[in-house]
Amino acid sequence: MPSYLLTKHDTKALVQKKQKEAEKRLQITRDDVILGLIEAVREAKEEGSPMAMIAAYREIGKMLGYYNQPVAPDPQARYESLVRSMSDEELIAIVQNPRPREQGRMYPIM
Repeated sequence: MPSYLLTKHDTKALVQKKQKEAEKRLQITRDDVILGLIEAVREAKEEGSPMAMIAAYREIGKMLGYYNQPVAPDPQARYESLVRSMSDEELIAIVQNPRPREQGRMYPIM
């Protein structure tokens, strides 16, 4: 989850400026870091070190922004949660007196 300050345009711009300055000073780019991590994955694979591979892939994922993307809710999980929250009596009543299925819905919502 991004920091509140990073949502402010001026703070974000300042952070980006400082990152660019560091890139120049250290003579290393984002691509260099990602390529280094990919190399670390290869070496970890050769050495049979799955935890090192996972750690490198996690860092690559962070750098590419994969963890900042929203995850779509799983409609199946929603229905499973609904069914699990119901009592046996409620479930039996649904089975004995089913309502017509609504278009596009797996189970009618009570």
